[in-house]
Amino acid sequence: MNAVNEYARQVMDLIPPALPERDRIELDLRAHLEETVSELEGSPSAAFDRMGVPRDVALAYLAEIPMRYASVGRRVLAFFIDMLTGFAVLGTVAAMVLLTFGFLAVGEELTKTGPPQVTMAFLIMVGGGFVASLALLSIGYFPLLEWRFGQTLGKYLLGIYVVGEDGLRPSLPATIVRRIPFFLEFFWIDAIVAFFTERNQRAFDLVARTVVVENGATG
Repeated sequence: MNAVNEYARQVMDLIPPALPERDRIELDLRAHLEETVSELEGSPSAAFDRMGVPRDVALAYLAEIPMRYASVGRRVLAFFIDMLTGFAVLGTVAAMVLLTFGFLAVGEELTKTGPPQVTMAFLIMVGGGFVASLALLSIGYFPLLEWRFGQTLGKYLLGIYVVGEDGLRPSLPATIVRRIPFFLEFFWIDAIVAFFTERNQRAFDLVARTVVVENGATG
């Protein structure tokens, strides 16, 4: 990867993935980079010095985009969609595990090819894997998707996404911090704060310095 592409990548990594204007920003950024390099007789380093550090460039682009914060109602609905989706997935997996165990138990009984302990060992192994998967899903679903894509399935369907208060793509630590109330089970106390903040932020949105915005906006 040449220096110009690397610089463009660093800038675009700071732009929220769900931002509708993202493609336009990248096209404009690359065109401006090529023009600046050409003006400075093909010196990428001089062009980078003129344009500034990637963070400042990203902030300059985002400053031109109007801000529209997501309503509390839309955020709540997105959350319930995520919860229903999670229950549906986990329910399907649980049903498959139980059906598999049932078939194995019946097969063992009919063929007598193995002691009952084989089926029990399988059940313990699969059950342990299921519990571990549930824990990982519960812990990682929101933070990882909000960090990587800016939105979960529910947020995607409702047209909202997470950004930093400065408008940049949120960091992984920030997306983890904003989910602490879910991990420690005081979500409703945290959520009530959103009704009293100017930007509809939950208490741990304030701590993580994140906001939820609608498509066509950043914040």
